[in-house]
Amino acid sequence: MDDRLRALVVMRMRYKIPRDQAIAMGEAWLAANPSYTWTQVHDLLQSSRIVVVGDQLVVAGGASLSQVTAAASSNKPQGMKYRGRPVV
Repeated sequence: MDDRLRALVVMRMRYKIPRDQAIAMGEAWLAANPSYTWTQVHDLLQSSRIVVVGDQLVVAGGASLSQVTAAASSNKPQGMKYRGRPVV
């Protein structure tokens, strides 16, 4: 599946946005942020770093894009450590 389609699927499943509108929103966001790709749009949508507000994509929580990408790139899987007694 190509990256653009993956981003469109996330927008459709999460926000119920028709395909044509999702394409326009994604292309408008990419035009405003030319250093990003559809792959990054998909990753940011998947992690809720960018969200749909009205008819446009915006950075969640008012963070700048540099903060968003820095936070996304520093995500590391963390192991769960057992502490204490099991809950019965």
